[in-house]
Amino acid sequence: ATEAGLQPATRISVEEIREAIPADAMLVEYFCVRDRVLACLLDRETLQIVPLTLQSRVRKLLQLLNFQLSKFHLDPQYVSTFQNSFLEATNAHLESLYQEVFAPFRKSIRAKHLIFVPHRLLHYVPMHALHDGESYLADSFTISYAPSASIYAICQKRTVNASGAALIF
Repeated sequence: ATEAGLQPATRISVEEIREAIPADAMLVEYFCVRDRVLACLLDRETLQIVPLTLQSRVRKLLQLLNFQLSKFHLDPQYVSTFQNSFLEATNAHLESLYQEVFAPFRKSIRAKHLIFVPHRLLHYVPMHALHDGESYLADSFTISYAPSASIYAICQKRTVNASGAALIF
């Protein structure tokens, strides 16, 4: 495995993850247990587990959002005629998702940067586009995503390749 550039699995402690999180950032890792959705909020000082909602509720809201977004594939003249109502309906679905997966812990956030680690169907939630009724999450925070807290910590420890140009896919 190491010949292919893969590293053996290692355990990363909460303290190592904390050290990898910048001072002005918070890691928000979601967990789905049976039908429940929980969020783990982790920064350099605090660790908080917040129960949020049910996966079935998020699934239904994602279906509604996807249906709304599919309307943008319709005839361009139709989309142009109804673009304002499409945007209002899309924002309403994004606001409903915001209420389910972000609002319960919004007041606990003191960071400027959020690192989201989704789980299961939360991979389909556009966290940066969640709408609180007035603005999008990306208007208030810088946002990044990670596949897991451990992988985030490992990547933060790696040295940057400064020897040449970057190759981005």
